[in-house]
Amino acid sequence: MTVAQFLYAEGITSKDEALKENEIEELLEKRGIELEYKLRTCLDNLRDIPVIVGRFPPGSKYVPISERRDEVIFDEVEETVRHDRAALIEHIHDDDPDDEDELLLTADGRGVTVREVIAADADIDPERVEEFLHSGSRDTQRERLNDAIDAILDADEVEKRDTYGKVVFRHKAYRYHLI
Repeated sequence: MTVAQFLYAEGITSKDEALKENEIEELLEKRGIELEYKLRTCLDNLRDIPVIVGRFPPGSKYVPISERRDEVIFDEVEETVRHDRAALIEHIHDDDPDDEDELLLTADGRGVTVREVIAADADIDPERVEEFLHSGSRDTQRERLNDAIDAILDADEVEKRDTYGKVVFRHKAYRYHLI
């Protein structure tokens, strides 16, 4: 009830005044109001009663984010995937052994390459990594880029560079207001 009373006192009574969860949380802190339960729990319970409405803003429910740039990339998804894939492939080539003789040194401690990490994760031949990253639909290429980056992050033997990152679609935040 504290949250409902707070929203009423703040005049959050229509979709025009609706606030995101983090905005409500900031206002509660600013006003010195402490909740007994997590704000998300309070909002969910108020929606179930129903005392409040949680709506998505108009348009798509998802927002494309470049993790490398740490920003929304609405009209730049394909371009960002191409850029990040090229930077990943550059990392793969930089990490490849200099000549064929080095390929035989794995047992002697050469270690695992970025190419091998991605190939093992995708269950493909290491020589096919570039082709694999370029093939498929736009969504498939984005997913393969993200999977390759996850494989690198999960591997202890290699490190990810800052020149590429995942391209993800995050759910837009609900906007809440009293009914």
